[in-house]
Amino acid sequence: GDSKSINQDVLSRIKHLDVTERITDKSQKTVAHGGCSDVFAGYLRKEGDDRVRVAIKRLRFNTGEEKVMKVRQSLLVAEEPTGS
Repeated sequence: GDSKSINQDVLSRIKHLDVTERITDKSQKTVAHGGCSDVFAGYLRKEGDDRVRVAIKRLRFNTGEEKVMKVRQSLLVAEEPTGS
């Protein structure tokens, strides 16, 4: 298959890992970046009023069509419990 259908297939297989709706207070500016990703700071809502500080890594990759797609935010482990 072409790269676009392969990318869609990969994203559909990891959909259950999407925590985008539980992320709050995401920084507007990156706190770090690399050749294939940008990293932001934010908080992940947990049960009740609990939340933890997290790093949010947004991947970038070339689709083969000279476009850069931004993949949904993926969560990196960087827990710092905060009392609410």
